[in-house]
Amino acid sequence: MPFVSDAVPKTACNTQALNRLQSLCYEPSIPVESRQKLLAVLNTLQSSNHNTLNTVSLQPNNDGLSNTKQNKDQTSKGIDIHAPLWHRAYAQNDGERRSRAVGFNVAMSPFRNFAKSNSFNKRSLPVLQDHTETFAQMNKVMCQTIRYVESVSELEFDINDVKEYDNSIMVDKERLFMSVCCSIFSNFSLTTTLSLDISKLTNFLIDIFNYYSEEHYFHTALHAADSLQMLSLFFREPNTNFLFTDEEILLAFLSVLCMDIANPALHSMTLVELNHPLVTVFGNLSVKKQASLIVFLHQLFLDENFFMTMPQSMLYAKNLLQESLNTIVIFTSSRLRSYLMNQLRCVAMLNRVDGESIPYLLSALTHLSVNAFAFRPRRQWVFWGNCLYAEWKREAEERQRHWLGELFPNLNYDPRSAVATLVGYCASTVKPLADVVKSLVPTDLYDNLERNVDRVAVEAEMESTRCVFSIPKETRTWSDNSSSVIEILRKNTAHANSLDRKASKCAILNASPQRSVTYSMERQNSIMQLSCQPSISDIEVDCFRACGSEANPNSVSPTRSEHYFSFLRLYDEFERSGRSSLDFLSKLIFFALQLDPHYIGRYARDAFGDDCTAQQCGEMAVLIRSVEDTPSTAEAIVNSRSRSHGPTSMPDESNNTDGFILLLMNMYIQREEETERLVSSHILQENISEDTECDYKTSPSNILRLSKDNKTQRDSPIRLPDNPITLEVKNSFSIDSLISDLESSN
Repeated sequence: MPFVSDAVPKTACNTQALNRLQSLCYEPSIPVESRQKLLAVLNTLQSSNHNTLNTVSLQPNNDGLSNTKQNKDQTSKGIDIHAPLWHRAYAQNDGERRSRAVGFNVAMSPFRNFAKSNSFNKRSLPVLQDHTETFAQMNKVMCQTIRYVESVSELEFDINDVKEYDNSIMVDKERLFMSVCCSIFSNFSLTTTLSLDISKLTNFLIDIFNYYSEEHYFHTALHAADSLQMLSLFFREPNTNFLFTDEEILLAFLSVLCMDIANPALHSMTLVELNHPLVTVFGNLSVKKQASLIVFLHQLFLDENFFMTMPQSMLYAKNLLQESLNTIVIFTSSRLRSYLMNQLRCVAMLNRVDGESIPYLLSALTHLSVNAFAFRPRRQWVFWGNCLYAEWKREAEERQRHWLGELFPNLNYDPRSAVATLVGYCASTVKPLADVVKSLVPTDLYDNLERNVDRVAVEAEMESTRCVFSIPKETRTWSDNSSSVIEILRKNTAHANSLDRKASKCAILNASPQRSVTYSMERQNSIMQLSCQPSISDIEVDCFRACGSEANPNSVSPTRSEHYFSFLRLYDEFERSGRSSLDFLSKLIFFALQLDPHYIGRYARDAFGDDCTAQQCGEMAVLIRSVEDTPSTAEAIVNSRSRSHGPTSMPDESNNTDGFILLLMNMYIQREEETERLVSSHILQENISEDTECDYKTSPSNILRLSKDNKTQRDSPIRLPDNPITLEVKNSFSIDSLISDLESSN
């Protein structure tokens, strides 16, 4: 299809014929060749009489303004292609200068609007561009594994009918998602005008794909790509894109991709009644949107993904970008639907579009794009309707499983009833919003929407065609995909300089042979040789910087605190799995011997050797327990090791085992003994008492489960063994005090 530039010359408002000619340049029903000829005529008229054709008044003819020189001065400064969103800090004081269009009613049909509206937005470049160069860069990043999708510019686009090179259907979801998204981005000139880093943009799209759920029916990565294609159709229309800057179009693209990334596929009411953790964190106003924003913004602001490289762009400021995305996405929530509709009606009544109206228009276009199936032809409408109805049915089953009331009273497996439900959804949710911004919706898409909300026409067409509405009898069990949200929240809230964070960065190096601490000259030389390799040396330098070590990186000796945190992680792992104390002691001794044999007393190593089997490690632990006493305080442990394991000290050849290891051994044994004591006391009490006040029968498994459910853990990458059973033991110490001692000594 030949490209038609959207840079149509502006005409004087007192020239009725030229206004009509200008409006015809945007009429999609006119053949492309005729529109090109008409555009050439207008360009000729502009060059012959530039002063007449390039004057645009701020008000219609009947406003009574006579100072034409003032009007010309005001309109000479149109909105630049890099205009900074709608932010008041960059807006001009004069309200007229912030206007995008006067005499433009967003609720009116596009043809009627362009017959009388005046636009102040003067673009230096068209919205669309040749995709070849940009897509080639993206395909290079993807190692030539994606294909340009020609159909992304078509109104009848079907994401399930994207062809491969051999004309077969593309079935790989990741490749399909990347092909569609990269094809859309490469078609828009914003990738060039905003100087986007194409490599980082491609990496960003790859990363966010992994966060879309594969268990959902509707809110998937393919639905996000399908919604992005629908939004691109909106912005392809000249009667829509002339209102927005390239930065605002990019914001809309990002908002659509954000909507499904962490969607739990449940209504907010269901999440509230289930007491879901997301409701605890975000409340019930827009819980799904805020959860998706957390994940999306976290991936976007990573250094390897943040593709905004032009400092003069307003989106280069991350805080402004975050605020803008929050505004657009939050306005699409169902709780704010009435507010958004009222604001859009006010924009239509004002008969003009200014900077303050842009957030509401972008939110409306985002919401319409997410419900793209309502604007699709019948086959696509049936497919996505099946997916959405299956999600509703699965939610109803989940509510029934938790003994909650019905949220959807008419959900069943009858196809006619399902069609009626989907038609009602489109008529009540999508159609009113499309009517308020009718001027921004292409005419053909709006006609599809009207056909899809006509129940009689839908049923008649489905009976006369091969479109079959099939509902899966056995839906997949709902799976909670909020773990990514909680994980990112934990990362964002954890202190960047905390000892937990520093130790976790080095945890993967603790048990590797080249990182084990030995004082043998032979092993030290081998470590030095390994450290000469660029990849390992870089890791070691980063590790020491992260851990705050003042030692030379070439020494490659991890700090004592790193080993202690590894021991704590081992303790936590065994405690959670409920394994016996003998298993823990043997594993702890084996781990300590691997990291540094001098953690174990010389007498024990002389008896069993440095290379022990699992059984020998258990026997060594029994020997150590019988010979040595557990230190009383954490301070004594730190002092005893700091005297013998300084950065430049010689190895400790004493007969004493490391005090921290002795303490962990004693803690685990006391925990096991306390658990057995509690279980025995409860069983004895049940045998003595015939009448119990509680119907709940306490068993050893129940006691262990209760103790595990009630224990508190530190919110850090390394979870510490802090449970109520060990805290009740006499002479036990606080893990928090131990950590503070370790941090101060390190």
